[in-house]
Amino acid sequence: MAGDPYRDVFIAEARDLTAALEQDLVDLEGKSGDGELISRIFRAAHTMKSSAAMFGFPEIASLTHAMESVLDRVRDHVLAIDAAVVNTLLDALDCLRQMVNEATEGTSSDHSEALAPLCERLLQVAAGATFGPAAVSPPAGVEPKVTTYQIHLALNDDVFFQGTSPTLLLDELATLGHVIEVRCDTSRVPEICEIDPLKLYLSWDITLTSTAARTAVEEVFLFCRNDGDIHIAELTDGPPASPCPCTGSPAAKDGSAIPVAAVATGVQEGPASTAPRLVVAPVAGR
Repeated sequence: MAGDPYRDVFIAEARDLTAALEQDLVDLEGKSGDGELISRIFRAAHTMKSSAAMFGFPEIASLTHAMESVLDRVRDHVLAIDAAVVNTLLDALDCLRQMVNEATEGTSSDHSEALAPLCERLLQVAAGATFGPAAVSPPAGVEPKVTTYQIHLALNDDVFFQGTSPTLLLDELATLGHVIEVRCDTSRVPEICEIDPLKLYLSWDITLTSTAARTAVEEVFLFCRNDGDIHIAELTDGPPASPCPCTGSPAAKDGSAIPVAAVATGVQEGPASTAPRLVVAPVAGR
């Protein structure tokens, strides 16, 4: 949609991410042991994939998804970095840059003939088809730092018109680590006869443990950071023992906890459970 300000924001951010990717990929072969560099490249591809899908650029989403598959295996020390890996990623970046430039100019071309073999090539590299030397494991005895994040997400009620999907944001957070709990506040939901299906009435408080840096969590909200109330706090003493609303949520302003109306069914009980808890706060007066 020409003139859509939110798509314009995506295009501007995509151009910045593409430029950063180019420099980082050039540096990658000579810095194959730089974990922060690898994570930064992965986050850029992941952010572009999610945002392109959200704002209606399926070809960009498909290509960055294939790039992400390679980078995920590199990040997990399954695939070693060599010239074949770097050159394939640079070829993908050339195609990505062309698509971003076309989006900037408001033009479009059919990239299907070039895109299909390029994505297949990326997936073959991810599977190790062109891979030789053994991957380098992280140093023995070095444990990555795990941080617990408390995230409050309260988007504007008109956020659907901006192309933002709260469920996609929650899904993307889950890729960064382990979601311990998702608390949903339904206190703004009106009577059923007054509900507008085009408005968002819910907000969320999420507890996430992750080895990712705070910048990676912030990048999940890159394209909606000005579209509501988003707070990210780092908990230094580990995850809370009981549900705790994030600072900034309506129920937390007076220091009281949101009363629990229901806990989602299907969550395993006992110490073996790894599924996140979904807690639903009741609608006021019901």
